Amino acid sequence: MSKQHILILPLIWASFVALLLCSCNNNRNSISITTKDNNKYYQFKARFNQKKSEQIKYCLRKNLMQYADVSIDDNYINETIVLNNDTKFYLQTAPGKIKVELNKFENSEASYNQIKKLCEDIKQQIQNN
Repeated sequence: MSKQHILILPLIWASFVALLLCSCNNNRNSISITTKDNNKYYQFKARFNQKKSEQIKYCLRKNLMQYADVSIDDNYINETIVLNNDTKFYLQTAPGKIKVELNKFENSEASYNQIKKLCEDIKQQIQNN
């Protein structure tokens, strides 16, 4: 290899690493929120800045604690939750991520409205600066 190639390779490598680091930093502030509402399911999925995870957990506690003895303190939740009013839904959380899914055939319209409101509150928390 010539001396020019030896000098250029580290520059290319450094440029690649810098590009990778910049793209990772930009993704920390990106938000993705999707809601699917059809005859069978209501589904809410979101990706957000991990720094908002505590706010989202607080929102979940505030909305759910009056209906159930649910532990929202864990960073990772992956379970079906049944509230005292018989609302049954799936909750999956990880830092910077949340998924809520409600089967409409297994729940009342009041349960659907309750979970939909919860997800709207979470969406507001995610979108607030």
